[in-house]
Amino acid sequence: MFEEFPLTWVTLNRHMTKSNNAFIKKQKEAARKKKRLEKEQKMDERKKNAKSGTLDDMIMYVDENGNFTSEPPKGFASGTIKQ
Repeated sequence: MFEEFPLTWVTLNRHMTKSNNAFIKKQKEAARKKKRLEKEQKMDERKKNAKSGTLDDMIMYVDENGNFTSEPPKGFASGTIKQ
């Protein structure tokens, strides 16, 4: 039986690389699919936790010490800010 089809290292190696390539392709495809699903989940999570994005949320104020705050200083709305 083996005399009819002599198996050499070249023929064995060729068959092994073909099956190995298929295995690697399946692994890469599974990794891409997993990465895509994780990316979609992250996008959905960002959409759910999205901030309002209004102008009031984006404005920063500077207090008397030069620190940034999200709250306006006292007397800001009435127009009695000291200069």
